[in-house]
Amino acid sequence: MTQARALIVDTLTELLPDHKIVRVQRDPGVIERPTIVIKQSSIIPEPSAPLAWLRVSFVITIVTELTDPERAEDALDALVPDLIRRLETVPALEFESAVKVSYGPDENFAYDLTVQTITPKE
Repeated sequence: MTQARALIVDTLTELLPDHKIVRVQRDPGVIERPTIVIKQSSIIPEPSAPLAWLRVSFVITIVTELTDPERAEDALDALVPDLIRRLETVPALEFESAVKVSYGPDENFAYDLTVQTITPKE
């Protein structure tokens, strides 16, 4: 696991101990509890130091197990802003955006949060 992915996995595991954390982009199976799927989306040279550093972007998908639309919306309305506030306290992470999506064959309610970190070239 890269340093960048380890930072994301460790941070989310600490911040959301009751959630299922899926550390790579794969099918998490049946969503029986709040689930987080981590997807690395891009790696580019860090513009301020392109020879030594990389900017790595991740999409963190937060999926609710709730199927009732009102309950699912309420759960995400509470969870997403709270998680954003917590992520913004981690100095090595930069929050970029949160976009509402549906997830999986059951089209569970979910959000994609995009975050970035800078890591040395390994």
